[in-house]
Amino acid sequence: PYKAKSNNILAEMGRDIVCRNCLVLDAATHLTTKRLLGEGWHSREIYVPNACDDAYDALRSSGNCRAYKLSLSDFVRECSQKNLVKGGFGLVYLDYCSTLDGGYSRFNTSP
Repeated sequence: PYKAKSNNILAEMGRDIVCRNCLVLDAATHLTTKRLLGEGWHSREIYVPNACDDAYDALRSSGNCRAYKLSLSDFVRECSQKNLVKGGFGLVYLDYCSTLDGGYSRFNTSP
């Protein structure tokens, strides 16, 4: 319920954003991505880094976003170094529950 409410607020607030490129963190269920698609975003505008094999595979195979098998910090670094996203991001939603390196720490056993 909380995730759905957050996703609704995000999608509604983002309606009038001119730069449509989005950087979101999403899981295999890609709930945030689905909500953005429902609000009119295109899959080519939604960038989702996820270093977890299962989540990445699900995101990529869905075709609903541009999935990257990278941690958030590696994705941001790669964007900067390779100019991956022309015009930058107009919407960034990082509802993160782990570390910038994708959850690889002695305190969290799943990325």
